[in-house]
Amino acid sequence: MALRALGRHVHRPDHHSRALHVLLVGLLRCRHRLDGEHGEGPRAGPGDLRGDADHRREDAPAAEPPADHGGGAVAETLEAQSADIDTVSGATITTEGYKESLQAAIDENAKTASASPSASASQTVDGSTVNTEKGPVQVQVTFEGDEITAVNMLQQPNHPQTTAAVPKLVAETLEAQSADIDTVSGATITSDGYRESLQAALDAKG
Repeated sequence: MALRALGRHVHRPDHHSRALHVLLVGLLRCRHRLDGEHGEGPRAGPGDLRGDADHRREDAPAAEPPADHGGGAVAETLEAQSADIDTVSGATITTEGYKESLQAAIDENAKTASASPSASASQTVDGSTVNTEKGPVQVQVTFEGDEITAVNMLQQPNHPQTTAAVPKLVAETLEAQSADIDTVSGATITSDGYRESLQAALDAKG
């Protein structure tokens, strides 16, 4: 306000005009000088502060990721195929717990495998077709390993005596575990055809 007032006095045609003009010029120069001093190094705004923080973060060393202890133990297990693996450095407690749990799982799997028979041991073999006076006779034998577990008739004569004889022949086969069985009374022809087809299935299995 003082500078504006002085400016108005400059244009007045009195004897103080020259003195006021000199004073006004001096004040303006002082103001420019002061503005220059205060203007040095502009103040940092919020954006500049964030920039400084980002700069400090970039200068700081990056943290290394944690070691994959679990992956190392699993890799050793797959290679050793057992629980006999080394302790992972820096993870002794975790590794010991891992090995104990792994050994328990291995032991449990071994018990289960020994208790149940292998499904791949099951085998079914068809015997040869034997033509008899009463009609064709053919058996199908199921093995679990070397044991005969079932005998099915694929072909048999349509005769009452044959129908009655088949269950007896199958029961004797399961008991004898061979084709060395007796002839069923009243069904000699069927019994002979049955034994021949059964022996062919036993031979085919080997």
